[in-house]
Amino acid sequence: MPASRPLASCRDLLDVLPIVCPGCEADAPLWRWVSIDGLRTLTHDGDLICPKDRAFGYTPTRAPLSRTEDAEILAAPCQACGTHVLHFGWVNLDGVGVLFHDTADGSEPCPVSTAFNWETGERLAPASSVVAA
Repeated sequence: MPASRPLASCRDLLDVLPIVCPGCEADAPLWRWVSIDGLRTLTHDGDLICPKDRAFGYTPTRAPLSRTEDAEILAAPCQACGTHVLHFGWVNLDGVGVLFHDTADGSEPCPVSTAFNWETGERLAPASSVVAA
């Protein structure tokens, strides 16, 4: 009669089964496949759908979103004058809102935008239009 092997305990089985979700690699020792509306769906506990389950729209990207070494900064047109600049935005200069361009040479105010009162939003008259009495 062959020698019998001892049966594996529950603790031994936990050492064999993976404790991370095979889809997103999250800590999910109770992960399992379930059928939802006829689709084979990966869940973390039989109820919580894995965020990387393809049955519900997940599609892998070609590169991680944090990868920037191949990224190229494209010039964007200013919303006021249309000049292509690296970045543009409103800046508060002593209570006056001014539209600035960020270029390779530094920052400069937009030549055609109208300044405004930062607190009230009221447009200010251009300095060149003020006529001395």
